[in-house]
Amino acid sequence: MKGEPKPLECQAIRWVSPVELPDIELPPPDMEIFGKLLNSKIFREWMKGKDMFYKKNSDGYNTPVKGVLLKSLTYGEKTHMCEFILDAGSAIPDHSHPHEQTGYLVSGRIEFVMEGKTFEAEPGDSWSIPGNMPHSANVIEDSVIVEVFSPVREEYL
Repeated sequence: MKGEPKPLECQAIRWVSPVELPDIELPPPDMEIFGKLLNSKIFREWMKGKDMFYKKNSDGYNTPVKGVLLKSLTYGEKTHMCEFILDAGSAIPDHSHPHEQTGYLVSGRIEFVMEGKTFEAEPGDSWSIPGNMPHSANVIEDSVIVEVFSPVREEYL
């Protein structure tokens, strides 16, 4: 082998729908192989964080604290969106975590406490809490919050 290697030549590639190929009879997919692929660790790791869209449903809520429902909605490589449904009178104890936390109050009223200061959030209000900052909350009225964490909160997945 002498000289420089030749560059690879490549044609453009695109997906083709079966309706574009009416004269070609395609065999049915092998569902056993397809099932193994979908259940493989490699495929699950590759798909992790690739659910770019989320359709609202009532499944998948957890209860991290009494009176609080938490649902992981969608996440990517660096951000993680969650929904919280909070009962009036419930409280989120003082805590901190390395994740930046940005939120939006959809409905209800909540009082946040950070660095000895309080902020009463009403529908349409939002906040951004830096990572490692201690904070707590008291739920004044039944509330719904949407929050985004960065990096992803693995313990919520």
